[in-house]
Amino acid sequence: MTNKITNGKLEVTASGKGAELVSVKLDGEEKLWQRCEVWNGSAPILFPYCGKTSISVDGEAFEVVQHGFARRCDFELAEKSAQKMTFLLRDSDETRKYYPFSFEFYVTYEISDNCLSVTFRVKNTDGKTLWFACGGHESFILEYPIEQYKFEFEKSEKFDSLVYDDGLTGASVPLGDGRILPMPVKCLRNSDTAIFGNINSRKVSLIDPDGKTVNAFEFDGFENLLLWRPADANMICVEPWQNLPDGIPAAPREFSRIKGAVSVEKGGEKSFTRKIYYFG
Repeated sequence: MTNKITNGKLEVTASGKGAELVSVKLDGEEKLWQRCEVWNGSAPILFPYCGKTSISVDGEAFEVVQHGFARRCDFELAEKSAQKMTFLLRDSDETRKYYPFSFEFYVTYEISDNCLSVTFRVKNTDGKTLWFACGGHESFILEYPIEQYKFEFEKSEKFDSLVYDDGLTGASVPLGDGRILPMPVKCLRNSDTAIFGNINSRKVSLIDPDGKTVNAFEFDGFENLLLWRPADANMICVEPWQNLPDGIPAAPREFSRIKGAVSVEKGGEKSFTRKIYYFG
């Protein structure tokens, strides 16, 4: 089942399955990648960790699920108004196979003018401290060939893309430095990923060949930024992550020691909001 919000400019539709966005239209034009045989996704929710991450809690190892389990779960619609909707996932016998905490995980989509806000809120309903990490995976249809785009970062960066081969290898691909990153196509071939860890910026813009801003992103609370596309599709996923995946060799890491992991005390809650701006 899907739910829709609109303000006359932005129209956003999300599914109860994974609380995933399935359509984002700006002035009636679709901006979100539509599922097909190349990639049967559009904007999966990454929770309670990002990527292929092995975890243990109090010494007990848990089964690895790529990008966590939330994207496979059925959420309930907790709240809805004309321009805001909130989905809720609670722990269950199934989730505890992968993640030994009691929790409530809320995903809120809210629109204002040309801005889509995405808020993840985690409430600890357990009797002990809870750990999690989350991330975004939204997709964006491109009008021009992908190699003609570039990214403009808020702050100067050293663009070293971390090499991933079923785990971070420790190697990197140097792509220059500064505030401008030409689309790193050589790191996106064959469904590979450009991975920038520990970046300084919390704001990034996607610029088209005419120098026009197509999208702008704000992601306070996320220090890693990943770029991905499936096969040779003319689209890009812009993914702020809190944690990075395992290195090689992979071994279960105590969740509390994973860089980027967030703790929530008993009875507490924490939330993180990202903003995506769409331009015509």
